Amino acid sequence: MVNVTLMRARAWPSGATVEPEGAPVPQARRPPAVESAILALRLPSGLPACPGDLLRPRLHDARGPCSLRLAHPTEGGEAGEAVGLPIPQTAFGIMGRPSPGKKTMVREKQSGGIRRWWFVLLFVSMVFIIVLLLWVPPRLANLTSHPHPVQSYAEAVQQIESLRAREAPEMNPVCRLQFMTHDRQSERVIVLVHGYTTCPDQFHEFGRRLYDLGYNVLIAPLPHHGLADRMTVEQAQLKAEELVTYADGVVDVAQGLGEQVVMLGISGGGVTTAWAAQYRSDIDLAVIVSPAFGYHQIPTPLTVPAGNLYLALPNSFQWWDPSLQTDIEPGYAYPRYSTRALAELLRLGFAVQAAAQRESPAAASILVVTNAHDTAVNNVLAAAVVKDWREHEANVATFEFEAGLQLGHDLIDPTLPEAQIDAVYPRLIELIAQ
Repeated sequence: MVNVTLMRARAWPSGATVEPEGAPVPQARRPPAVESAILALRLPSGLPACPGDLLRPRLHDARGPCSLRLAHPTEGGEAGEAVGLPIPQTAFGIMGRPSPGKKTMVREKQSGGIRRWWFVLLFVSMVFIIVLLLWVPPRLANLTSHPHPVQSYAEAVQQIESLRAREAPEMNPVCRLQFMTHDRQSERVIVLVHGYTTCPDQFHEFGRRLYDLGYNVLIAPLPHHGLADRMTVEQAQLKAEELVTYADGVVDVAQGLGEQVVMLGISGGGVTTAWAAQYRSDIDLAVIVSPAFGYHQIPTPLTVPAGNLYLALPNSFQWWDPSLQTDIEPGYAYPRYSTRALAELLRLGFAVQAAAQRESPAAASILVVTNAHDTAVNNVLAAAVVKDWREHEANVATFEFEAGLQLGHDLIDPTLPEAQIDAVYPRLIELIAQ
């Protein structure tokens, strides 16, 4: 195969001709049409033009920019011998532009490759940052305690009356604050915290039994709960900060109602109680029942991303039971849940989990109660919090109702069809009394 390379040389005067070194080049005439077409070509400025007699058969300077030189010996010639073939200027580039040299082409190719890698690196970095942020719980620093405990029974009663006065007029009567008192500071007071979308009536019967045992009992509604309009959209306004304020408030009041303070909460109220256990040293016993640190339908590793996603997306309402809708029991509870409110409950749980990993809880004693048959919350996350607390040498006990009892998530409310208070209440009261 013959390898043909273009040879560039210095410009020569107009009218000069080029002929190959060696044997003369045979003359050839182009058809007039071809000659006219080639002459019509417009060459780019800044390049040496081929001679005006480019189409003449004899070219005298073989080193001109319009000649070809053979890189290998050919029949009748030597290696590097110029062949007197006139080459139109357009042979040096596409559409009349000069072809870049080999080094220039390599530099451009390298530059383009570097730019592509920068774009790839930028894209991968952005994806990594987004994924990382999904696994970082948001805005936990402000979920801390600001205690202002009352100093007497009279001050506690005054605070309770103030709480009642601030209740919305459209509250369901059974969902208003319940205060069962022996008209003095008792040896023990218990604060009962109901679950999300329920109200104080959930704990009425259980509270009454504790009252009969000598406890003062306080059951205050969670923010945005207990409204008579069960389809209210008000619940979507719930924020983790409000639950923190609520927990601080009821613990502050409890200091004047009993010498020993017990706080018990279930589900969302269980997370609220767990937060109080982490931060309030004036709690003697915190009983955390079926805490909603995560939800059964969400895989454990995806709990934080799911919570962040629900916080970022617009709120939506979903039926607790799509088949029953508003016909669910109990009759005072909201039949729908807010995705935003559930995410705020998770956010409060994230704050508890993060604090449990850093330090020991402030409460003197903690009891975590779970239900092996619970299909609503994630017991694995509750166990992880217990493990972290114990690693900090906290006084933490656990108890689990066995799956064979087939208890529902709400194992407190006696009005539910699946309620088994004869199995649950005595055991809980026994655990609290220990």
